Amino acid sequence: MSINKAELHRLIDALPEQETKTVKRFLEFIIKEHNPWQEVLSKQTEVNEPLNEDDKLAIQEAEQDVKAGMVKSWDQVKKELGL
Repeated sequence: MSINKAELHRLIDALPEQETKTVKRFLEFIIKEHNPWQEVLSKQTEVNEPLNEDDKLAIQEAEQDVKAGMVKSWDQVKKELGL
């Protein structure tokens, strides 16, 4: 079902004033659910600490996986998950 944004604007303009806060929160929820990482990534700060041995080993394993072709593109993962 396709609804153009002009129709949504008309509905919002017709909202009773006491319902605007609820609708705003609902729209924010929908947007966040569509891109749940947006909030996390926007608050991410740089970590400036040395890698420990486990970190270094994990990086080496990941590099080996990439060289062996044992990885998938983000688009392929999203497709497999139905996103």
